[in-house]
Amino acid sequence: MTKRRIRRGTRQTRAILSSSGVDPTVVYIIEDDSDLREALAWSLRGYGYRVVDMTHDAVDSVGSWPHVNADSGRFSFADLIITDQRLLCRTGLELLSAVRRVDWVTQMILISDATNDEVKAEATRLGVAAVLAKPFTLEEFVDTVQHIAPAA
Repeated sequence: MTKRRIRRGTRQTRAILSSSGVDPTVVYIIEDDSDLREALAWSLRGYGYRVVDMTHDAVDSVGSWPHVNADSGRFSFADLIITDQRLLCRTGLELLSAVRRVDWVTQMILISDATNDEVKAEATRLGVAAVLAKPFTLEEFVDTVQHIAPAA
């Protein structure tokens, strides 16, 4: 499938992705700011990503995250997890640590407004692929995601 910008949520998007025989890249976005979460999800869907956007409440149930892909009917995990560092119930690093404890080797991006050396060191230890400092543009966000986990 050639890479091109596909409008979010259209029948054309679903048809192209399902006709390609390749499941779309699955991205979990964990962000407690609903406006930011929706903007990030919308921007990735526009490039053919399958986005599961989660509130901070969902992070307590890491084991329930795998989902059935609606296009293929197959059970799948996230190809990429994007989380904010400052969530209401825990930090993004605590969440990513929990993901590693259940042996997921999923790529990760941490979004943070406090990118001090301690946060960066812990992110590196957990295998975080990128730390994206706030504020950032949607273009910077999409470029970072595409570099780490290209859309299928």
